[in-house]
Parts: sequence; C-alpha cells; structure tokens
Amino acid sequence: MKKSIPVRIAHSPDSDDAFMFYALTQGLLDTGGLEISHVLQDIESLNQAAFEGTYEITALSGEVGWLTPFQGKGDDHGFAEFYSSVDGLLMGSHTYEFSLKHG
Repeated sequence: MKKSIPVRIAHSPDSDDAFMFYALTQGLLDTGGLEISHVLQDIESLNQAAFEGTYEITALSGEVGWLTPFQGKGDDHGFAEFYSSVDGLLMGSHTYEFSLKHG
C-alpha cells in the first residue's frame, strides 16, 4: 500500500482562492498519494505563515509590505539556502514582474 503524504494548503476563504482550490477540495484531481488538507485563514495570517514556513503551500496577497522590516539589511536572511531546497515555485505574473523590477 502506497503511503500518503500530507500536504496542507493554506488559503483565504475569499471567492478567488475558493475558485483556485475548488478541484482539490472536491476531490476532482488525482493527487497521486498526497493527502490534501485545507487551512482557511485571513490574508495577514497567511502572509505571516508563509514567512515562517508554517504550511507546505500558502497563498499570499499581492502585497509585499511584510518584507519592509528586512529591506536594505545587506543579508539575504537565508533566502539562498531556502531557495536551493525548493523544488518548484508558483507565482502570479504581477508578483513575477514586481520581483524582476525590485530584485
């Protein structure tokens, strides 16, 4: 018997997130042994959880204000090490364009 792998997807209860994760919540996708659970939180809590690495997958707001305290400190704050451990990264086009513009 194949062992299931638990994956927590944290997102807001807003309609856009509900639409994005509908197929998973309704069991319409073959998850290939992943045991999907959904965590519903407000966007501020989700942003904080993403920063802390609380969940396997976390939806974020398009805001980047939570990064302000780290701006210009001359340190990557462990980003390079973290990024080297990531197998895949999914982001919206606005986030991608922002990251290209602001480094």
